[in-house]
Amino acid sequence: VQRISEIKEVIDLCWDCDLSEENVHNITGTLKLFLRELYEPVLPFDVFDDIIHILDGSDPENLPPDILNSLLRVLSALPQDNKRLLLRVLRLGALVDSHSSENKMPCANVATVLGPNLARRPQGAGVGTEGDPGQALADAPLVNRLCYGMLSHMEGTQQALSGEGG
Repeated sequence: VQRISEIKEVIDLCWDCDLSEENVHNITGTLKLFLRELYEPVLPFDVFDDIIHILDGSDPENLPPDILNSLLRVLSALPQDNKRLLLRVLRLGALVDSHSSENKMPCANVATVLGPNLARRPQGAGVGTEGDPGQALADAPLVNRLCYGMLSHMEGTQQALSGEGG
């Protein structure tokens, strides 16, 4: 935790810093901390319930076309900065997944690590509040399913976030 705080401080002072010699776990921890500390998550509060409702009960790996299209429609309507950041984080997740035979991080594991850092309920919504560990724990499977769905359908996700294609 100490090293993550130090890395964060260096990045806050100088965006163009060399982390090539840094432990991958510290870099990942710093990225997750950055995402968690955003005023509003990458997937904004106003779309949280819509996305969860769209995916409710579905298998994120085998989304029916209507559900996938609904999800991609919501993603394509995100603010431009959110789309750019989400696309970069998901591309990183896809890259990690592509090396899963070496790093033991297949798509499901990547989604479990990234998901809770990309989306959360607004403060005071649902049973708990934003900082309520019980609410975050209850939402974790839904958020992980969302992240897994975006990663499993990376081509469509990329098109929705970058404006390529339809």
